[in-house]
Amino acid sequence: MKTSIKIYTLLIIVMTSSSLFAQGVVETEDIDSFVENDTAITTTTNRTKSAKKRITHKIFSLGIGLNFGFYTGKIGDVNTTILRKTNRSINELDYWLSDNITQGEAKMYLNLVPRITINFMPVRYLMIQILGEAAWGPKIIMTLDDTWTYHYMRYSPGLILNGYIPLGKTGKYSLFIGGGAFYHFLEFEAFKAQGIGGRGQLGLRIDWSVPALEVFVAYDYARGETGQYNYYLGHDMLLDYSSILIGVNLYFKIR
Repeated sequence: MKTSIKIYTLLIIVMTSSSLFAQGVVETEDIDSFVENDTAITTTTNRTKSAKKRITHKIFSLGIGLNFGFYTGKIGDVNTTILRKTNRSINELDYWLSDNITQGEAKMYLNLVPRITINFMPVRYLMIQILGEAAWGPKIIMTLDDTWTYHYMRYSPGLILNGYIPLGKTGKYSLFIGGGAFYHFLEFEAFKAQGIGGRGQLGLRIDWSVPALEVFVAYDYARGETGQYNYYLGHDMLLDYSSILIGVNLYFKIR
C-alpha cells in the first residue's frame, strides 16, 4: 500500500513538473519574441538618432576671425628704418648700432589680424568667402632718452574659395584647403603702398547646428612699392607684409 502511494505521488510530481516545463517553454518563446521586438525598436531608434546627428547644411553665414601672423617677406626696409631712426636720436654718428636700445629690438616679428567674413556655401563642401581684414604690427622700443612706438598696418578686402573633405558621415568634422586673392593697403609711418596679394590655407572645420569653428594655417603674400624716398635707407621704401598665419574663424549660420 505504502509503495502504491509512493508511486502515485511520484507520478503526480512528474506530471506537475512536465506541465510547468511546458508552460516555461511557452513563456520563453514569448520573451524571445519580446526581445526581438525590442531589438528592432532599439535599432530603429538608433538609426533615427544617427540621422538626426547629421549636421544640417545652411547656405549663408557671417563670421569673425583672428590670427597671428609671422613676417616672412622682405621686411628689411621696415626693420632698418626702425633701427636707424631710433638710434639716430641718441648719436648721429652711430645710428647703425643698436647699443643705445635699452628694451626691445628693432625688428618686427608678429602681427595681429582680426577679420569679418560673409560666407556662401552653395553646396555642403564648397565655400565662397568675402573678407575684410585689418592687420596690425606693433613695436615698442625704449632707448636711453626716449620711448619709440611704431605701427605697421595692412587693410585688405579679399575673396577666398575653400573646398571641404568630410571626416565621417555626420558632416561635423572636415578638412579644408583653399586660397584666394586680396587687395592690400599698406602703411608704415608716412609711407603707403598698395598691391594685389594672395593666400593659400588649410585647416580643420567643426560644425554644429548654428555655429562652426575653423582652425587653420596659411601663407599670405602682401607687398607694395611706395614710390617714396626713405632718408634712412637711401632709396625708395618697400612695404612687405607677407606672413605665415595661424588662426581661427567662427561662423554663425543664418539659413
